[in-house]
Amino acid sequence: MAKNYDDQSLLRRYLLNQLTGDEQEKLEQRLMADDKLFEQVPAAEDELIDQYLADLLSKEEEEMFEKHFLATPERQQKLRFGKALQKYVTTHASPAPKKNLTQSEGASGSHSAWAWPQFLSASPLRAAASVVLILVAGLGVWRVFFYQSDVDKGLVALNAAYQDQRPLEARITQLNYAPFVALRGTEPPNVNEAERQRAELTLLDALNKAPTPFIRHALGKVYLAKNDFDRAKAQFEEALRSDSNNPLIYADLGAAYLEKGKREIERGKSDKSTLETGKGLEDLGRSLENLSKALSLRPGLLEALFNRALCNQYLMLLDQAEGDWREYLKLDSTSRWAEEAQKNLLRLQEQKSQTSATSDKLWQEFRSAYETRNDEAAWLLVRRSRTRAGNLIVETLLDEYLTDATGGRREEAIEKLQRVSYVGKLEEDRVGDSFTSDLAEFYGLATGEELVSLAGARSQMKLANEHFNKGEFEHAIEGYSRARTSFAQKGDIPEALFAESWVGYSRLRIPQTKESAELFEKLSETFAAHKYGSLLAQSLHALADAQSSLNEFSKALDY
Repeated sequence: MAKNYDDQSLLRRYLLNQLTGDEQEKLEQRLMADDKLFEQVPAAEDELIDQYLADLLSKEEEEMFEKHFLATPERQQKLRFGKALQKYVTTHASPAPKKNLTQSEGASGSHSAWAWPQFLSASPLRAAASVVLILVAGLGVWRVFFYQSDVDKGLVALNAAYQDQRPLEARITQLNYAPFVALRGTEPPNVNEAERQRAELTLLDALNKAPTPFIRHALGKVYLAKNDFDRAKAQFEEALRSDSNNPLIYADLGAAYLEKGKREIERGKSDKSTLETGKGLEDLGRSLENLSKALSLRPGLLEALFNRALCNQYLMLLDQAEGDWREYLKLDSTSRWAEEAQKNLLRLQEQKSQTSATSDKLWQEFRSAYETRNDEAAWLLVRRSRTRAGNLIVETLLDEYLTDATGGRREEAIEKLQRVSYVGKLEEDRVGDSFTSDLAEFYGLATGEELVSLAGARSQMKLANEHFNKGEFEHAIEGYSRARTSFAQKGDIPEALFAESWVGYSRLRIPQTKESAELFEKLSETFAAHKYGSLLAQSLHALADAQSSLNEFSKALDY
């Protein structure tokens, strides 16, 4: 008896989404194997609905009931039936004799023990009506207890198809845990093809009968599992037209963009002549937006949090990825998914440690090369430290120069600026790039007041970079635009142009593809005129990505 009570309590918490990740996984495994436990689910659902209608749930339980329990159309239908039944009984039940009622009985209204007998005995006509009502109720109970929707059938088949090995590194909502194995070459996936086909055909048939957002979402999951990302995205996006605040759909749309972006980046690495890397980064940015949207609608949604951590990791946003993995493990610390999260967190920490050690080593080696005037070694280090966000060595030297110059440490400041000039001369001599030498010349002529303003502009750039790295591209555009204006007002043309290029990168991610293409076309001409070779190469690549996106958009319009 105690075990039965524990199971009922467990099912109640399960239906209200109050279990931990590990508890939920274990219960779902029991439900698959234990028919008696599975048969208790409809009764637990009915009891929750009755308590909701009778206002017997706590405020927290009521919120969980409305947000999670009513996520399926079948339960919504049961609730509507319960409300109709309650209304009918309340309307037709005879008033109770007040002298026989206690205060608690009176508060329960139509749920009191005497209401139904009086209702049945009031008149032959009413008794006949009650028989019809009971038959209708019986039909409703039969549908709930024994009827399984096409969405349920499709998702059961999808889980069966991938019970031994999941198809993606990312999580698909409502897909049970299975290990992920990265396949190589033509190695076939470990999938029950008959069950996968059953899932797809069941949901396609259901879609033809009634194209609801629930069915489109479920069908999109099948396409996502098949790595058919474009068809998956099409179903998710169509579902969102009718169900625009569904966090589960945003989570799966984010997963589709994540997996598509990963594959495009891999293809770009193997074939440098393609534009796949740029497309991949754009898709990862869209993944980040959709996953963040899912989490804004439902904080703590495990699938979305797991996938956002992966997305940040692939975007090399290591601090954000670490934060997401830690948050995930707070919410789910014992499931098989948590084991993967823990492994990813450990790998990430090792990567950050190696990156930090590499940066320190790079800086020490540059100092040694500069002091000995080993131009060959210094040039190799300068090339290694070049990123789209700027040259790490030059950026560090400029920050230190501004700190020393505005802090009254004149000799130390001069030494830092001489090193910037040294890097600039190396770049001019080796590749004809004037960007760093122009920077060194400008900073050498700037007044103390101007240096304070420049330090503020560089801080604005760093803040904008943080917004960009978080996928907050509108905020990034505002920050880069302010920094560009500040640099331009002081006559700092190199950094003003650099800030403007980041406005273009942000627009490309939103995407404002046309505006981005126009901006990079203008910047390419300007960079060429100033002999800013590195920035010219980056702007040409971004322009090609933007034009490619425009071509794809034009094809879609033609279609």
